[in-house]
Amino acid sequence: MESPRRTDRDVGGRKGARRGQALGARALFATCAALCVPVGLAVGRIDRGAWGWASDGLAGAMYVLFWSLLAFAIAPRARRWRLALAILIATCAIELLQLWQPPLLESIRGTRPGRLVLGTTFSLRDFPGYFLGALAAGVLGGRLGRAAGDRGSSPPGGAPGPVAPVPKEPARP
Repeated sequence: MESPRRTDRDVGGRKGARRGQALGARALFATCAALCVPVGLAVGRIDRGAWGWASDGLAGAMYVLFWSLLAFAIAPRARRWRLALAILIATCAIELLQLWQPPLLESIRGTRPGRLVLGTTFSLRDFPGYFLGALAAGVLGGRLGRAAGDRGSSPPGGAPGPVAPVPKEPARP
């Protein structure tokens, strides 16, 4: 005789299933964020000669992608496009903050972590990379979330996905 199959409801009900999906999404996002660090550092070391613009753009994209994936790991059910937009705004603010050089910020920027997080010099060439990273984060976040079985991902604007049509009642005579 076959043993009955256990379902998510047997284990923890609906909340148990969602919790498992959120944990799977968190692990996936955190792993991808961790992979962004060596890739971003390697891209930042590309020769600044003729390909300097590409190096800056890709490094900026990886920077935004890293912070977005980290945010997705922390809040896996949040709207991914909204988080990516918030990270983009924060990153652009940090870039603009590089125009301001008070002693406290300069001492923070004097350390390696400070240089990596806050940067040292303002450059308009960094902005296209930031936008590219936010776009990649929104798209990748939705796909990774769906791959992990998480329903927190949604199309841009937070609109729900397609809904099955509701059958109409027959007209009464």
